[in-house]
Amino acid sequence: GPVTSIAYTPTDLRFVTGSADGRVRLWDAASGTLLRIMHHGRSGKVNAVAAFPNVLQAASGGDDGVIRIWDLDTGLQLRQLYQGYGGPVLSLAVLPCGQRIVAGSEDGHIRI
Repeated sequence: GPVTSIAYTPTDLRFVTGSADGRVRLWDAASGTLLRIMHHGRSGKVNAVAAFPNVLQAASGGDDGVIRIWDLDTGLQLRQLYQGYGGPVLSLAVLPCGQRIVAGSEDGHIRI
């Protein structure tokens, strides 16, 4: 599906994309090779992705209002945050410390 978001992983030469088909994909930045596909959820698209600064992890947020944290080495979901969020998650950023995520939602609010 169409790519809705992209984030570069600063710990290695990879990037993460979110797509309208509800999937999060991990790519090799040097070759463009698809390395892994992760399924964000059963409903809706992935609107936002963000990479963590010091570990091989990424966050995804989507139409289901859920933020998921992924281990990029294994493709496994590590955590699920903000279930029942104030509408779809539209934007994400991981703070430089790597300990907090800022998310924007359709209800017009940001949450840390």
